[in-house]
Amino acid sequence: MKPTRPISVPQLSDEQLSELMQLKQHVIEAFFDGSDDILSLCLNYKVRSEELQVRQHIVFAFYMLGEFNKRLENYRQSIDYYQGSLKRNGASDPALRYQTTIALASCYQRSRKYQTAIKFYQSALEQNSSTMDWQLFQNIAICYVLLKKIDEANASLNICFDKLGTPQKNDSNHSEHIETLFRIFTILMVQKNYGAAERILTRAIDIIQTIGSNAHSVIVKYHLARLHYKKNEIELSFAFVTEAYLQKAILEDKAYVFKIVLLLAEVSGKTEQKAQASQYFEQALLLAHESDLKDIVQCLDKYYLFLEAQEHYEQAYIVLKDLQEKSEELDVREKEAELNKARIIYENREQEIRLENLTAVNELNKELLYRTDELEEKNVKLEKVKRELMEGQLLRSQMNPHFIYNSLNSISSLIKTEENEKADKYLLKFSRLTRDIFSNSTKEKVTLASEIRIVRDYLEMEMLRFKDRFNYQLEVAEDLVLEETDIPPMILQPIVENAIKHGIFHLDENILGKVKIKIGPSVHPANHKKVLQIEVTDNGVGLKVKNDFLKSQHKKSALFITIKRLHHCNQTESQFDNMFYEVLEPHGTKFTLYIIT
Repeated sequence: MKPTRPISVPQLSDEQLSELMQLKQHVIEAFFDGSDDILSLCLNYKVRSEELQVRQHIVFAFYMLGEFNKRLENYRQSIDYYQGSLKRNGASDPALRYQTTIALASCYQRSRKYQTAIKFYQSALEQNSSTMDWQLFQNIAICYVLLKKIDEANASLNICFDKLGTPQKNDSNHSEHIETLFRIFTILMVQKNYGAAERILTRAIDIIQTIGSNAHSVIVKYHLARLHYKKNEIELSFAFVTEAYLQKAILEDKAYVFKIVLLLAEVSGKTEQKAQASQYFEQALLLAHESDLKDIVQCLDKYYLFLEAQEHYEQAYIVLKDLQEKSEELDVREKEAELNKARIIYENREQEIRLENLTAVNELNKELLYRTDELEEKNVKLEKVKRELMEGQLLRSQMNPHFIYNSLNSISSLIKTEENEKADKYLLKFSRLTRDIFSNSTKEKVTLASEIRIVRDYLEMEMLRFKDRFNYQLEVAEDLVLEETDIPPMILQPIVENAIKHGIFHLDENILGKVKIKIGPSVHPANHKKVLQIEVTDNGVGLKVKNDFLKSQHKKSALFITIKRLHHCNQTESQFDNMFYEVLEPHGTKFTLYIIT
């Protein structure tokens, strides 16, 4: 990194000073008005400030460019500008330095770089002491919780509470602190740290009782119901969520009303109140339609699982069809939002480069040319990655038409032989399998639990087709938490399909086929990183080609695309370092995959 040139302060005319002040004022007004030309104003202000070599204006211009990119959630660029502001500030403007340090910490926190965020929050505390220090300690506590450092988080919360002082009636600061405690509680619930979550709720209850917040007292009952539900204490959960439901009219936040009704539906399904559960699910659906598509999808998903568990197959199928439709609509919306965000960021960056090229001095022009080349190189790499991902998504989003035909044909045979209950069971499995494959096809990562469910459903459909000519065995290491282990979607199914299609399928009918799947932690043989190791073994006819079988695969085959996806995920030197096969004696094949999680 080049050292920063010392900026001297030249003697400026009154006209030049007035020009800079006007540019600064225009930038501030455009930012708060949400004007479309905020970026060009910021860049013009920055370039003119650098031409006149006025430190305080250069520092502020970099800060405002950071604020602009932060608003776009372009945190990487925002961090660069905030760092630029701090670097040029020194000690010339302590108030702006303090403000920039907090903004920088916030960007690192939103970028999930929690340890770095803590460092900058602590730096802000060292720079200045104010009545709002409690907010910084509050943010530090959240970062520590996300890092699963609960003792450090509690210590920060204790300091935060001391800074706030004794709670008073209708205290807005303590009310804001309660909302943060609820947020920390939710994080701990996701981490399944129920003991720490309960202690956080106890903190919140103590404050709520002092300041007399009726709305928060309802919300805390909802959170207590969540906690007991996760701990499988159904009676307690039902009691708390029923209280919250009866008092929901107090709440102005309709999002919490929806959450309460949906939780009551879930909990009722686990009690003797199963008949009322459907009514609560329908009520939750009405509320969801007034708010957000994500709420609709969440509600339909839980409603479907409830109906399936109650063996209400006909109604479950109707809900499943609605769920698939809404999931597809949600997926399209999210993709459009992501593309629009990427387009805005790209266009702004393009505008930034263009304006700087038009106005900067020769030294700046050289730097911009270098950055442009670097950006183009990154874009080329990005396009390559996008093509690979799209190729993988194409494979994952299209089920083999022969498999679909054979599955439906097998279900049809059950119906013709009047095995209706069995037909209903497999039709639901087939519907769930298609839904899961469709849902996971656009995700970068899914849980291991989700991937295993797809493989189980696929194997059971194939067992129906082959009339139990084979069986399967699944072994998962006891220390693996399936819901917390993420892997690329549809990474296992092509290997299992290969074992059946090229191995089991060609066995004599009097030989029982066997497929064994073994999953557990291990070490990558190439780079020695911690990985998830998956072995798929079959007793089929085996591979005829023993040498370079994986390298001989067609570029559009499922195995070849799986190899490329593993290479992209693991970032190994060779794309053939992540999957290995072994021809077994007297017959059979074993495939071994390594996934860096």
